Amino acid sequence: MAKVCIFLSSLCLYPVSRALINPIQVVCQTPIRPIWRRRGADPVLLGRSALRFVTTPWRRGNTGGASAPHAAVLALVLAVAGAHAQDLAPPAPDAVYRTFDAVETWVRSGDVPGGLPEGAGLPSVQAASVAVSLDGRRLARHSAASLDADPEVIRRAALGAVRHMDPTLTVADRARVLVSVELAGALVPYHADSVQDLALGLSPGLEGVAIEHNGRVEAAFPGAMLSRGIGAAISAVGLVNALGTDAQDALATPKQLRERGYTIYRFKSVHLGQPSAGAGAVFIHRGGRAIDGDEINARTIAAMGDAMAEYLMNLRWPGVEAYGLLGAQDPTTGRYDPPFANPVEQAVAALALLRYADVRDPDPRSSAARLAAVGVLEKLGDVEEDELKPWNTPHNAAAVVLALAELGADGVSQSPKLVELLDQCRATLNSSYDPASGYADGLPQPAWGLIAGALVADHARLGSGAFNADELDRAVRLVYRDTGPSYLVGQMPWLGWAELELEGITGRRTPAAPALRAMRRLTWDHQLRTDDLAHEDRDLAGGVVFTSAASPLPTWNLTRPLAFIATMVGEEAFTRGSPVSGEVPGELVRLLASLRFVRQLMADDSNAHMFARPGRSVGGVRAALWDQTITPEATAMGLLTVCETLESMEAVAERMPGAADASGG
Repeated sequence: MAKVCIFLSSLCLYPVSRALINPIQVVCQTPIRPIWRRRGADPVLLGRSALRFVTTPWRRGNTGGASAPHAAVLALVLAVAGAHAQDLAPPAPDAVYRTFDAVETWVRSGDVPGGLPEGAGLPSVQAASVAVSLDGRRLARHSAASLDADPEVIRRAALGAVRHMDPTLTVADRARVLVSVELAGALVPYHADSVQDLALGLSPGLEGVAIEHNGRVEAAFPGAMLSRGIGAAISAVGLVNALGTDAQDALATPKQLRERGYTIYRFKSVHLGQPSAGAGAVFIHRGGRAIDGDEINARTIAAMGDAMAEYLMNLRWPGVEAYGLLGAQDPTTGRYDPPFANPVEQAVAALALLRYADVRDPDPRSSAARLAAVGVLEKLGDVEEDELKPWNTPHNAAAVVLALAELGADGVSQSPKLVELLDQCRATLNSSYDPASGYADGLPQPAWGLIAGALVADHARLGSGAFNADELDRAVRLVYRDTGPSYLVGQMPWLGWAELELEGITGRRTPAAPALRAMRRLTWDHQLRTDDLAHEDRDLAGGVVFTSAASPLPTWNLTRPLAFIATMVGEEAFTRGSPVSGEVPGELVRLLASLRFVRQLMADDSNAHMFARPGRSVGGVRAALWDQTITPEATAMGLLTVCETLESMEAVAERMPGAADASGG
């Protein structure tokens, strides 16, 4: 079972694309099929959507689905299991610690011995990598590899790193540098014909790739791939460049490389490094540490929210221009690309900060978050020459109206800039929907939920009279009518929140409750559970797999449905019972498991070594465990999920027997 899970968890081409910066893009575009589903204790493979990068025996045109030939599945699994059956294990922990102690001494002294003394006690390995950084700046990284396992490989890697370090470093600087060491297990020949095949089977962040040509071997370790935000395919190009004499070889397919005398290898690795200056070395798992599910409770969830809010507040544009928030943070350079966030990202961030302010009130952090959110919204109305006007497109306008609605009519009225911004965005928003003909031609269907949510929020909290209750109800029903269950997650959380708010406008009980409950069940069907994962993939637990996404591994996109699912826990119409009875305990368990994964995505002290600006990264939500890019939207959606969870936990606590009496109610 573990080998099956290892195989399935590695079916990806990484790093994850940041194509989904806009909250209206569809998250799940085809009927979702989980990678596995439990029947008793046995995992069952469910066909081509789980194996989307396998070019044979299935093609996109096939309709095998759950009934795909079991023999083909078994052949694929056994092929990978055969490779794993070899001794891939890296050195044992005690040997890794001895290696780190030796390498650290060499790095800090700047003196690597010309040969290993007898009794050095270093393990024999085929590949090793040593990295050195200072204050978030990578000083050196060097790898060494050989087809023959030998402790000398470690010495060569350390020697290369020391030679690449700045010779002007002072003794004090050398005392503060952070050292990390990666050691490989056995190099196993890896048959691949295409670029896609090259990535197939490599677990991102846990396995590396090596290439041999004419007796020389070069290796790319998972730690370097994570820090640079690249995958096995791109790494292989660099290795070929380092080995080859013909520049055209770098453009060749793996099959062509094999025909030209190259051999591709895969390997597992173990990573030991220092999380901060002066700290002892710790084992690093996929760039950081695996968060234990027991760590997630009300206190740590609140701390998650504080860190996310702090990150968003620190994103405010530092110059005199009215750009609002900085854009996505590149972990390698520490720069922001694009330099400033788009209107949707800024509006969602402002909304998240406002909701955080309400949850945290009367904590002093509440007023700081509210002030920051108002500042972002005011700057959205002050458009710089190279910025997009938020009222130019319906989805931009809708996101801004939603954020202003969170501030409330009284809050908007206190700022002439916000009043003007609302008027301009409201005009665009209202023109995108007609009660008689529906949503405007050309408006993407995935945007409808966001539009409907903004229309309802505008009416309920900002007093817009553009549409009456029945017209708003039709706007919401239209989204459900034209959105299948598997697509509904792409309309979250905006459509779900509109449904709840509409109840107060129409006076009717939530008519879409069955559809929303089905959406929640579908999401949980795709949640990765700890007991279904190999131990090395435990950091994926709680993630949600959207099988139509660019990667079938979980990413930050789970926060979209999760934000509304968190709201559902606190609503008796969706989740009956109390913390000790009914549906609530099970829903809380599943929600907290996914929050564990959100916490795993957060940048913190354990993975700060991968960021050029560690201090400006903590609290941000990464795109994926193997893509360190931090976006304002991912962090804002994470913060919204945290806020909704805290409010729902408080709401269900009030249902406990005797809770009303205890509170004086």
